[in-house]
Amino acid sequence: MDEILKVIIVDDEYLIRNLIKMKIDWKEASMEAVGEAGNAEQALELVDKLNPDIIFTDICMPSMDGIEFSKRVLAKYPHIKIIIVTGYDDFEYARSSVRLGISDFILKPINSAEIMQTLSKLRSIISSERNHEKEYNQLKKQVEENLPKIKEYAENINVLMEKSNDVKVNTFIEDVKKYLNNNIANQNLSLSSVAKEFFISPGHLGRLFKQQTSKTFVEYLTYIRIRKVQKFLLETDLNGTQISERVGISDSHYLSILFKKQTGLCINEFKKYNKTKI
Repeated sequence: MDEILKVIIVDDEYLIRNLIKMKIDWKEASMEAVGEAGNAEQALELVDKLNPDIIFTDICMPSMDGIEFSKRVLAKYPHIKIIIVTGYDDFEYARSSVRLGISDFILKPINSAEIMQTLSKLRSIISSERNHEKEYNQLKKQVEENLPKIKEYAENINVLMEKSNDVKVNTFIEDVKKYLNNNIANQNLSLSSVAKEFFISPGHLGRLFKQQTSKTFVEYLTYIRIRKVQKFLLETDLNGTQISERVGISDSHYLSILFKKQTGLCINEFKKYNKTKI
């Protein structure tokens, strides 16, 4: 047996609300009119309270028209199907609301066959959406239950790729190098943060990096930072603090110590004697 869908009818004219209810064979449609409202403000309260599947709304209502009402409903409940009831004079205005996500339109005078056909179409859409959602939730549950095995398989695949696909690995490491160079000013660069950016485990990234560059990740990051410092020293008039900020090292004193350790020269000595070297 089909699930009973909930319907709300919104129109400032009582007779129109009654007419819509009379034009629908509720049993055949497997639907129920769970509420009605004479204006959009009341209808918004009903929507929050009753969580309908389908809403009929007149386009012309005082205070807030059917388009604005629909916009507010769909912003909060995008799954609800809305049918705009309109006359010929307002049809072009109603049609402009398609981009908002309006499901369909019913022209006055209301025709029973047309309204039943529209409801049948919306039932099929709702049923399909709910089946997709059910399938998604089942798949999500299966993935969560099998996540440990999936992770194990993924690690095994990574190991196989490391052994058998040197070209791709080399390309991957080159991409990582480009990322480091482009983000050298980021003081938070680390093996973990970069691994997260490239959807790989830190341990695996560290192994690949050592394999391809003969340097650890930290050694390579330090190397390119010092090379960048040398470039700034030779090509700009930036002071130590400014250079530190541009290479992702917060302490200019620490930069001086690191520079001496890496190059064998103090920063001032490098500027004086090595302007021809980069």
